[in-house]
Amino acid sequence: MHMKLLRRILIGVLLLLQLCAALAAEEQPKDSRTTQREVQTLLRSGRLEERETALRRLKELPPLDAVRLLVQLGRDARSPEVRRAVCQMLLPWMEQRVVSDYLLKMAEKKGRSKTLSNSDAQTLRLLLMVLAASDQADVQRGVEEFVSGYLAASNNNLATLLAVADELGQQGDSAAVATLRHLSGWRQFTTVFAFRRAVVLGLIHCRRADAIDALVGLLGQIDGEVYGNVVQYLSALTNLPYGDDVNAWKLWWQKHKSDFTLGKPSAKGAAAEAAAGPQRPYSYYGLPVRGRRLVFVVDVSGSMAGPRLAMARRELSNVIGKLPPTSEFSIVAFDHRVTVWQPKLVPASPANKDAATQYIGHLQPGGSTDTYDALDAAFHFDAEAIYFLTDGKPTCGRVVDPAKIAALAMQANRSRRLSIYTIGIAPGPPGSLFDTFLKTLAEQNYGSYRHLEQ
Repeated sequence: MHMKLLRRILIGVLLLLQLCAALAAEEQPKDSRTTQREVQTLLRSGRLEERETALRRLKELPPLDAVRLLVQLGRDARSPEVRRAVCQMLLPWMEQRVVSDYLLKMAEKKGRSKTLSNSDAQTLRLLLMVLAASDQADVQRGVEEFVSGYLAASNNNLATLLAVADELGQQGDSAAVATLRHLSGWRQFTTVFAFRRAVVLGLIHCRRADAIDALVGLLGQIDGEVYGNVVQYLSALTNLPYGDDVNAWKLWWQKHKSDFTLGKPSAKGAAAEAAAGPQRPYSYYGLPVRGRRLVFVVDVSGSMAGPRLAMARRELSNVIGKLPPTSEFSIVAFDHRVTVWQPKLVPASPANKDAATQYIGHLQPGGSTDTYDALDAAFHFDAEAIYFLTDGKPTCGRVVDPAKIAALAMQANRSRRLSIYTIGIAPGPPGSLFDTFLKTLAEQNYGSYRHLEQ
């Protein structure tokens, strides 16, 4: 009886201790939880003064608690404005080493996951945006090292990095420009074409004078298609015919950057760039050729017989003959079959140019038109630009619907960011189905379209 009573007392004491601990745990963070809820409400506000109040209230919390709250809010935010506010509020905390280390470790943890959920992917993009915005050299080194390993782990991971640059371009404020400047200093900017183009187009989309300053500063460091993006933008913005003259652009900006007023890019300015005389790049069917890694896709179906194929041989031989030694190229010929001249891009050496010219001279017309598989073969190259010449709508292959081919090409190009230039020989009147297909294919993929009557 005595033992039973003692056991009941002990059990009662243990239950009482557990209840007290639970009540203490519930009461202890009550003020903190209240603060967090209030801060979350203020952070979601569209009013600047309320977000500023939220920032002051965050200081009532321990640094890592405040940062966790902001990261969670940024992860769940659907509004770009809220995500922008979250990034701005996270930046002051980055001056504390414990915070920057915490965010980098969080990014590394997310990056090791083989299957990221949508919320985790959004969290990783947010973390990279904030880390990349830091002015601290050790933080920049840390995040750049993480990105190198992250990209090496899977080709699919590049999409995350491109999304960061895209979102910064949409954000478009001074903080975004400063962050894009940091990204342009990463080694991936030099080695990964798609990332280089995403950063440059992000700066262009910011449409700010400090973004122009960054773009002009990059002119001596970039070439090819990305260089062309900058020159076209500056020409359309200023109506100046400087073309590819880097020194002229730098002198112009040095003279005018203190009082430059940003206007709308104009077609007149684009025409000025196209008429820049000796500074204009050499062309293929009148389309500029700036890229350093090129794939030329040529239709050799039966309808190309005669003058069309003869002209195609001349144009292609001519442009390949003008390629500088720094360029690399290959050729894809197609009718109902697809033939690849070289399975990988080869240097534009005299020997390779001669071999290509001989190959072009032996192209013979015949068969129907497998547009999709020809484009798919071109996408397998590590190229900056594809030049696609055809005189007829798709008639065979895995996909023949032009709209579907255009959609699939845009999807395939999402993480490549290469340019597709299209040349249509007698594609029908402007606005016809085939003409629209070729125009859409170019416009959706950073290129331009050339309509030829014959």
